[in-house]
Amino acid sequence: MTSENNKQENKELPKRKYDKLKAFLVGFAVTLLGGGTAATVKTVENEKAVKEWKKINEGADSLSVDVEKGHFYAMKKLDQKALIAATAKKEALTAKKQEIVDKATKDFVQAFKNLDANGIKKAIDDGANIDTQDSEGKTPLMRLLEQPESAKAYICTRLMIQHSDMNIRDKDGASAAEYAAAINSVKGEVLRKEIAQRKKETQTKEWKAGSEKMKIRRGEKEEVRPNIVAKEISQIENIQDVNDALTAVEWEIKDIKNASYEASVEKDNGFEVSQRQKTADIRNFYQKHVR
Repeated sequence: MTSENNKQENKELPKRKYDKLKAFLVGFAVTLLGGGTAATVKTVENEKAVKEWKKINEGADSLSVDVEKGHFYAMKKLDQKALIAATAKKEALTAKKQEIVDKATKDFVQAFKNLDANGIKKAIDDGANIDTQDSEGKTPLMRLLEQPESAKAYICTRLMIQHSDMNIRDKDGASAAEYAAAINSVKGEVLRKEIAQRKKETQTKEWKAGSEKMKIRRGEKEEVRPNIVAKEISQIENIQDVNDALTAVEWEIKDIKNASYEASVEKDNGFEVSQRQKTADIRNFYQKHVR
């Protein structure tokens, strides 16, 4: 009988060794994955869940899954080095943009003095700030509206209405619309209509932009990533180049921040997720692999 027991034990010995080795390797793998221990992996389901999370989320700095208890925890640290580099790039681009705007604004001032419509249009396209206020709070557009009978001034006024801020008021509280209201002529009527149309278009645009931001903030809509090819700062030549580069680096910063997260899910206590963008992924993962 002892001989038979020894034979049976000899047969089972390789299997026991394999099971121990497998348990050790699984535990070691989870520890490497980011702070887990061998104790966190008690079932084949746990092992599968860990692999799946690593696959769809490019790993985690800390991870623990316990299917039996309905527990899930994962954390990815913020990449501080990448964030610092991207922020420095944004600051350099912002300085470059200011340089471009300052030059265009100087060109605008000169063209404005000469009532040069072509020069004004080019300066606007180059990114000039045309809404600067003087000591009386008047903008260049308001100054033009004070001399409507000049043919050159009239042409420049109609051009600038399409690009100026209609909400600005002077020190007496008057806006461009009120300056136009004082012009008693056919030209004045044209200018009043164009100012009213500009205000309406601006308000509609601002309302739509605000509505889109609110939907994105509430999670009702995904923010659309623009399809742009940004140039390096040394290759930037105009306002469009620098705006594209700024948009690209702002998305880069968002991506860096969104890559970090902390998620804790307990069967009885619900979800706690630091990144709204991760909530749906974590909920689906939990329901599929842990719950």
